[in-house]
Amino acid sequence: MKKEAKAAVGAAISAQLKKLVPSWLIGSPDDPGAINCLCLKEYRSGTWICLTLATFNALSGVTTLLIYLDYIFETANKGKQTLTLSSTQMGGALALALALGAAAGTSLVKDWKRRTIFCVSHLVIGCLLLAAGFCVHRHWGFGAFCCVWWA
Repeated sequence: MKKEAKAAVGAAISAQLKKLVPSWLIGSPDDPGAINCLCLKEYRSGTWICLTLATFNALSGVTTLLIYLDYIFETANKGKQTLTLSSTQMGGALALALALGAAAGTSLVKDWKRRTIFCVSHLVIGCLLLAAGFCVHRHWGFGAFCCVWWA
């Protein structure tokens, strides 16, 4: 009798939890849910990698770049070439690129190994920054902007 009462109380608590807590948090038989992604061993490493990437993305200093964007491009151009984009447009494009990069990074974590992602991303960033340095040397402000933006 006590086991049946405990089972009934457990079922009532589960029913109330399903009403209060969203399904994406608890999960379903087909979907693990956010709590299980953090707690279950099979999902834990991928979830923490994605959270770490998002944290580094947020703490990377993009806000500082957006604040000083006008000064950076004014200094880089030195009166040689006029940019037709405003700092608001460039900031929006930068935010969109960061969001797309985070989405791509999240999907790559599932398929590639961490070391491969690390090496490829640093190789691409290094090549783009080298190209940006060449563009700054040639006083191609827009080319330097594109290379730094993609990096």
